[in-house]
Amino acid sequence: MRQEEEESSRGEVDQEGVLGLCMGKADKKGKKVQRKKPKEFYFNLLGGALYYYKQAESSEPSGTIKLGEMTFTPQPEDGEGEQFCFQLANDKLDFLFIAEDEADYRAWVTALEANQGKEPRPPLSKEKAQGRFQRLTRRTTKNLAGKAASSPLGKRAIRNKLPKEITELIAALKAIIQMESKSSKKADRIEDNIYRIGVKMYFLVSDKKLRIEDLAVMDNPFRKALVLFSKIRFQVHVKRDNQADINFDVLREKLGEVRQFVAEAGEGLKGLLASHMKPRNIERIDEVISYVTDPDVVTRILLDPLLDDELFNLESAAKHYSQFFYYAEGS
Repeated sequence: MRQEEEESSRGEVDQEGVLGLCMGKADKKGKKVQRKKPKEFYFNLLGGALYYYKQAESSEPSGTIKLGEMTFTPQPEDGEGEQFCFQLANDKLDFLFIAEDEADYRAWVTALEANQGKEPRPPLSKEKAQGRFQRLTRRTTKNLAGKAASSPLGKRAIRNKLPKEITELIAALKAIIQMESKSSKKADRIEDNIYRIGVKMYFLVSDKKLRIEDLAVMDNPFRKALVLFSKIRFQVHVKRDNQADINFDVLREKLGEVRQFVAEAGEGLKGLLASHMKPRNIERIDEVISYVTDPDVVTRILLDPLLDDELFNLESAAKHYSQFFYYAEGS
């Protein structure tokens, strides 16, 4: 009878999902050491036991945290700057968990509070664990282009999914925006918008709802904009460094051509995504384009020597991006 109850309990998970985890432990003197950088694990809560797995393919847990041996803190004071986090800790061990968003955070806090004082139950059997991982992967893939794209945990997952050539380009652009605008919030918002759009495209191609060839309607004018901007940057910097006069009327005209190419890319992108994204998310494309092609903003960026390194990084990332899509299209 006990064996039947145990097997039955293996199918009942009180809470499950992916969380970021910062681990810390006390040193020999009993003082807490600094937590390690967050890593993502898949968690199963069964009664008074919290099991964590390194990878979705894992059938055996990497470790177990027994709630009865820990103090649960829903809102720790030292949360590593994370908004949606909770803590399980004792005199020797310290576990800080980072949820994807508020809904995920509340679900975990509710489940952990409800399971205080319960007996630990055994981990899932190999077959049931793998089945749950597969469902989680499908669910995570579906949601990545939405709310996860703007959460700290979601961004880390997304960066692991997207090609390096794309993440390099986004990082270089964000650095320039933050320095030019002197606003980390503006840079974060534009980065979030780009990730939401880019991740949606990535999964539409992965799910074969779009072909890589379909992206040419966006990619071709965008690539022309990058090439033209590179030429403008070189000419402006040569004149600036030689203290030669810059014809700002000509400069604005050339930047207007860049803006037209980017706008054409944006219209192509909106056409691809119109049936796959909500209108308010489509509007994010216009917000990004409006800022990064503003002639006054771009002129300030080109003339500021403090941004030379960031512009060089952007140009290098743009070349990697172009090479990446060239080979992808020719494969």
